Amino acid sequence: MKAKELRQKNQVELQELLKQTKKEYVEVTFQQAIRKLKAHTDIPKKRKLIAQIQTLLKEQQ
Repeated sequence: MKAKELRQKNQVELQELLKQTKKEYVEVTFQQAIRKLKAHTDIPKKRKLIAQIQTLLKEQQ
């Protein structure tokens, strides 16, 4: 998701997206641990998205 798309969301939507992304991040790291992860680039992408969402939430406060 691009930063421009994230900025168009309100705080509630961002918090919901943050919860969902954190859950996906845990699942991806678990898949990596059991060697079933196909796309290893998913981990940094999820981490970056989490950081972007947290930054936008802090800016909106």
